[in-house]
Amino acid sequence: AAVRALIAVCETDPNIVFLLADKFKGLPTILQRWHGRGFGMDLQDLLAILNRGVKGGHYSREYQRENYAASKIQALWRGYTSRKRLEKANQAMKQFHNSFRKRKRRETEIKEEQRQRAEVQYLATRDHYRRLRQFKLQQIQAIQLLPASEIEKYLEIQRLRSATKIQAVFRGYLLRRTLADGDRDRLIMNRAARRIQRSFHRYRQRKQAELDRRQKRLEYIKPTILTEAKREELIEQIDKWRSERAPRAMSDEEFLALHGRAQEHLNRYVTTNRAWRRIEQRQRLLLHMLNNDSEFLLSNYPKLKFVMEPNNQTILTTNHLDQAATYLNHPSSAIRYRAREAHNEALKYARAPWYKGLQIANTQDDDDDDDEDEYFNRGGLDDFSRNDILSNPVRFEYEKRKFHQFTPNTTTSSIEHHQ
Repeated sequence: AAVRALIAVCETDPNIVFLLADKFKGLPTILQRWHGRGFGMDLQDLLAILNRGVKGGHYSREYQRENYAASKIQALWRGYTSRKRLEKANQAMKQFHNSFRKRKRRETEIKEEQRQRAEVQYLATRDHYRRLRQFKLQQIQAIQLLPASEIEKYLEIQRLRSATKIQAVFRGYLLRRTLADGDRDRLIMNRAARRIQRSFHRYRQRKQAELDRRQKRLEYIKPTILTEAKREELIEQIDKWRSERAPRAMSDEEFLALHGRAQEHLNRYVTTNRAWRRIEQRQRLLLHMLNNDSEFLLSNYPKLKFVMEPNNQTILTTNHLDQAATYLNHPSSAIRYRAREAHNEALKYARAPWYKGLQIANTQDDDDDDDEDEYFNRGGLDDFSRNDILSNPVRFEYEKRKFHQFTPNTTTSSIEHHQ
């Protein structure tokens, strides 16, 4: 009841709390001693009220914040140290397991090696005793087969063979010990020198044999009819031919004449080159026009039954022929027609599947090659060449007149002639 009354007084006037804190500074300590003796939550509420009035008390906000921060720091540090200890413990356990496994593996390998060595030693000992037993059995069988007078001689021969073998083994042991002391290098050098000399001798023998074969082949190839007198006669003929056909030095007049002829040929080439190109272009144009006319006539002429019957589409076909003839009269019509045909072929090639495109390309290449071969085999439209025009002025004038005769203004198509 006294605690509750004191709490009620402090709640009514906050200044009383500061007064109690200043006058009775040891009151919170005394009240803490009564904690847990039947006062319950009232005692804690009174302590909280008194600590609010005291700066830095156990129940102040700053104290609680510092206490929480210290607890947090301690918890973090303890967690960090615990994790480090656990990590070190795990690492130590891994190292322990690895070292233990290595040790077990090494012990197993040592045991296996010892077992194999013991097995090899056992097999060697067994084979040794087996060979010894076999030798004894053979010796007993040989003694049984020999007469009594030959037994002593046979045993003496066997003792000599045994002594020889023992001596050979001992000499090999002494030689190996000597080589181990420093003579091994000298022995290797001697063997290497002998091998090098042997290889060089064989190389010289091969070269000498090859040279002998060449000499023998030359003896067979050498002509037997050619004598010394014949050789001198041939040399004289060669010298005479060289003297008759020796290069002659040219004079200044000859150089000037040669230069004049070269300039004349150059001027003729420059003056006739353009005309020759025009003639060649004109011939190609005429060739295209002839091809177009022939294709048009073969594809658009009316059939015979349409011509024989009066009331049919012959008039329409004739009008179509007239329009085509008017279109083909122009010199560039053939080129445009060929360009359109090439464009259609390219579109057909682009739209077709890839395997059909390959077939179309191969067919076109074969047709072009055949046409070009036929044209060049015939010699073109006219049988002339560029060298003929350059070297023959009369032929040039003839080609020039023919070119002016077939100008674009006077060119007519075969369809016009048909009309």
